[in-house]
Amino acid sequence: VHRRLLMARPSGAAQRRRGRRRQRVRRGVTRRGASAPPAVEIRVVEHLYRWTNWDIKESSNTHLKTDAQTIEFRIPLKPDEERVITYTVHYSW
Repeated sequence: VHRRLLMARPSGAAQRRRGRRRQRVRRGVTRRGASAPPAVEIRVVEHLYRWTNWDIKESSNTHLKTDAQTIEFRIPLKPDEERVITYTVHYSW
């Protein structure tokens, strides 16, 4: 399996303020594998830059917390396969 790092572009985001000191953001990322073999594992890196106190409430895939403001999804992709990664992050301050 080859590994590839892709900086993700959001396919959509929804924000909702919850009081004065909380915010919930839902994001989606779409990735498509190359049209030729072999299968690859992609790394989708997301920077949670809004605040240092955050919690992932929902996620379509498992994620790794790589530092205080960064999460990473590792997704295996077959040729021509498309995957959508969604997650909801809850910020509080």
